[in-house]
Amino acid sequence: MPKATIPTSETGTRHRTAERVARSIDVPVVAVSEAMATIAVYRNDHKHTTQTAGWLIDRSSQALATLQRFRSRYDDALNTLTRLEMEDSVSVRDVVAVLQPGEMVRRIAEEIEGHLVELGSDGRLIHLQTEELSQGVNEVLTLVLRDYSDEQGIAHLQSLPADALMDLPRVVTALNLPASNDQLYAELAPRGYRMLHRLPQLSGALIERLVHKFGSLPEILSASAAELESVEGIGAATARHIRDGLARLVEASIFERYE
Repeated sequence: MPKATIPTSETGTRHRTAERVARSIDVPVVAVSEAMATIAVYRNDHKHTTQTAGWLIDRSSQALATLQRFRSRYDDALNTLTRLEMEDSVSVRDVVAVLQPGEMVRRIAEEIEGHLVELGSDGRLIHLQTEELSQGVNEVLTLVLRDYSDEQGIAHLQSLPADALMDLPRVVTALNLPASNDQLYAELAPRGYRMLHRLPQLSGALIERLVHKFGSLPEILSASAAELESVEGIGAATARHIRDGLARLVEASIFERYE
């Protein structure tokens, strides 16, 4: 029995005891109320009341529909950013146009996964749909932020409340990008992390050396084979692989634009 002096916000005997036990020892405590048809889980100072399967499925289905819309916006914006990077004409607005829906995809998928914990096997199909719609987004967001923001960019983006995430100037400020209205169209040069990661057989260490050596994607795109070979660890074959791979990406971007 827990000590009666332990504070509790519950009124029923069963739930008071459960909350006090959870605050006494670091274990989850489950309280079941047949009369109220509820199950409450306590852990330390936290309480979570489980929902019915029907409610969870409805909420997850609504979230999936929203997730699909944001994923479509994200894909369109990312394709546009890729093309603009190849043309060396990226603006602040173009970068944020990718980050806003991408971060929303991540958050909505995280919310759905929380519902799936309670649904168990009943949420298998919803889990598969969520995995498909959110696949690869986290990795790409990280690379986009490395291309245009500082080391704290990821933390700053994830810490923004939902209303601020939809406010373009606040996102720009959080990422330390040019923030005035005039500067929203200021041109930016990507460092090249995202494009270089699209080249197979190019290690993270070589990508870091390339970015450190040339500073931006436009400089890497215009580098000669000899200049690429001057980077430690890059020989003639790797330099040719980089030039050919980037050339194919440029061609694909041009083809998509006029398709």
